[in-house]
Amino acid sequence: SVVGMGIGAYFTKTALGGALGLACAWLGVLFLFDLPQVFALSGMKMRAGDVGGYYSIFKQRTRSFRQTLPRMIQLSKRSAPLAFSAGIYTLNPNIVSYFAFPCLGESLFKIFGILQFMTVPGQMIMNSIGLALTPRLARIYADGQYRDFRRQLIRMVALMAAMGLVGVIISAVAGRWILSKLFPPEYADHATTLVWLFIAASISYVAGLLGYATTSTRTFHRFAIPYIAITLVALAASALFVPLWGMLGGAIAYGAIYLAAAAAFITIMALAGVFRPTRPPAIIAAPQTTGSNL
Repeated sequence: SVVGMGIGAYFTKTALGGALGLACAWLGVLFLFDLPQVFALSGMKMRAGDVGGYYSIFKQRTRSFRQTLPRMIQLSKRSAPLAFSAGIYTLNPNIVSYFAFPCLGESLFKIFGILQFMTVPGQMIMNSIGLALTPRLARIYADGQYRDFRRQLIRMVALMAAMGLVGVIISAVAGRWILSKLFPPEYADHATTLVWLFIAASISYVAGLLGYATTSTRTFHRFAIPYIAITLVALAASALFVPLWGMLGGAIAYGAIYLAAAAAFITIMALAGVFRPTRPPAIIAAPQTTGSNL
C-alpha cells in the first residue's frame, strides 16, 4: 500500500495520484494473493495464469450455494450498525483537528499534529493486541464464560494502561529534551501539550481494547446510540476546549473523547451481559427408556 501510494504521488504530484496508486496496490493484492488463497482453501486447483479456469470453476462451485445471497443480505443487515458506528468513530479524532486548524493557525497546527503523531506507535500496538484478542473473546463470550471474558480483558487493559503510563512518565520527565533533539527549538516550548497528549493516548489505548471487546460480543444493534453520543462529546469538547486553551485544549478534548468512548463501550458490554455470572453449561437430558422400548 505504501509503495503504491508513493509511486502514484511521485509521478503525478497530486493526492489523487497517490489514491490511485493505493487502489492499484490493493487490486494487486486482491488478484495476486487474496483470490488464489480463496480458491486454494476451497479446494479449487488450476493452472497458473488460467483466469478463465478461475471463473469457470468458481461459477460451477457457486451454483449449489443458493442461499449465498440471502445469507449475505442477512449478514449485511446485522453488520450495518457496526459499519455506521465504525464510520462515525473514525471521524471523532478529526473533529478536534477541524476546530484546531482555524484556532491555532498553520504553524501551530503543524506542531500539534506532529506531537500527536508521537502517540501513534502505542496505538499500533493496541490495535495488534485487539485484533489478536477479539476472536478469543468472541469464543469465550459465545460459550457464556463471562468470568474468563472479564479476566482476559482486564489483563490486556492493564497491560495497555501500563504502557500508556510509561509514555506519560517519559514525556513528563524527558519530553522537552526529546523535542529539542528531534525537532526545531520551538517544539520544546510545547512539552506540556505532549504530556497531555500522552495522557489522552493512554486513555485511548484502554478505550480501544474495550472497543474490540465490545465488538466480540456481536451485539451490533446496540452500537448506534452510544457511538452517536461519543461524537456529540467530541463536538462539545472540541468547541469548548480548543478555542479556550489552544493546543492544550485539543489534547484535553482528545482525552474527553476517549473517556466517553470507554464509558460507551462498558455500557454496551454491560447490556450484553458481560458482567453477569458465568452461564452454566447446558445439560442435555438422556432419553428415558420405558418398558415398551425394551
